Amino acid sequence: MCLETNSFPKGASMKIEEYLRALKECPEGKVMVGEQEMDLISVEYGVYDNWPILVNTDYKSFVDVLVKSGKYKLRERRQESPEKENCILDYVPGVITLLVRNYVHPFNTTGFGFSSDLVEVKHSEKQLRNNKITIMLHPYQKKTTDQYRIMAEVIIDLADYFMQNKISFCFPKSTDRVHTNNLEKIVYYEVE
Repeated sequence: MCLETNSFPKGASMKIEEYLRALKECPEGKVMVGEQEMDLISVEYGVYDNWPILVNTDYKSFVDVLVKSGKYKLRERRQESPEKENCILDYVPGVITLLVRNYVHPFNTTGFGFSSDLVEVKHSEKQLRNNKITIMLHPYQKKTTDQYRIMAEVIIDLADYFMQNKISFCFPKSTDRVHTNNLEKIVYYEVE
């Protein structure tokens, strides 16, 4: 069963264990949000196209780990500028592409980096300061009925790797899709 969208105390961030458990336990299904039918996992936990994960790790060694795991296949490496590069990987079981960048762009942080809300600005600044790379999750162009459920599998797989290896990370868009200003649902895993 999904946790209520407002079930976390004010001022707290959602604990990673709670979030991952909720992703695993969230039933499949659709709900109406206004006039739009949306996946329940997207509405409750923000899992949707262009979903970023911000990570405090070395870009090249992380991409190597993904490829060596056998779960991710390198499709392409690209140099955006002398300092910025990225690569595209496919999740081998299917339908999800990962765009891994060697930097964090403000647009991928809470508030998209241009919010005037002071709490969102603090989250964005913290995310930019504490992370080195961005992983952007995308379903393939061919939509499937379970694309967000498969994205959740990738989120869980990556989070498990980060926690096992004591790597700090953040899910800046883990707020639900209805109450996007519910910043208590932002997930941080911080290693001292």
